[in-house]
Amino acid sequence: MEEIEVYEPDVEKVFGKKNNKNYKLKRNIFFILLAIVVVILILLARYLEIFKLILTDHFRKPHLRVIELITEIIIISSFYFADKYFKLNFKRRHYFYLIGMIVIGLTFSFVYFRVPIADKLQHFFFPMMVASIFYHLVKKMGIKTNHALLFTFFIVIGWSSLFELFEYYLDVFFDWKMQGVFLRNPAFEGGFKLIQSRIDDTMIDMTLVVCGTLIYTFCTYHIEKFKQRKRRHHTPRHKNSNPTPTTPQLNHH
Repeated sequence: MEEIEVYEPDVEKVFGKKNNKNYKLKRNIFFILLAIVVVILILLARYLEIFKLILTDHFRKPHLRVIELITEIIIISSFYFADKYFKLNFKRRHYFYLIGMIVIGLTFSFVYFRVPIADKLQHFFFPMMVASIFYHLVKKMGIKTNHALLFTFFIVIGWSSLFELFEYYLDVFFDWKMQGVFLRNPAFEGGFKLIQSRIDDTMIDMTLVVCGTLIYTFCTYHIEKFKQRKRRHHTPRHKNSNPTPTTPQLNHH
């Protein structure tokens, strides 16, 4: 009988050789992205009707979408010109963080009234991105790593507190329902159902901000310490080319 050849994919063409230092990194990133795609497909299949309603809400008021787009362009442009004018030397990841926060926070703001957990996820992950940007600025002051991270932690907490005040006054003057968790429901007065009080929503948001920032500072501290140990390990030790002169001995006659 003829032997059946079993196809074996050449993994090294995708991830490189197994002894390569980037092999595990590429493999892990691939499976993480694959898992994200699978989760998104499952959510789309299960909550397709909800996504249809979300898209309907999004295009219901096109003038608001235009205002959001103009706001996004202004914020990103200001960040770019500040980077170039003050020579802040932001990394690519900082631009990625900024654009991601703006697009998710503004363009997809309508999701809040359909998927309540979306706002909580933002208050957990966004502070990590903001902390990365502020830490980059604080490091330029030339202070120690632990002091820079502590300073960054309190900056992010202060920034989040100001943002909560901003949301409060938007609700006071415009009733945009920025504080509290609301679900769109035509059966209730105003078309929204309050499912979490304003004070509870604010306190939970601040708690998530603190947790997200603590995780960032903890991880960054250990990453920086690891880099320092690695640099010290690879720094060549120069031998002293000028040996210490010996004191001549005196001959006693």
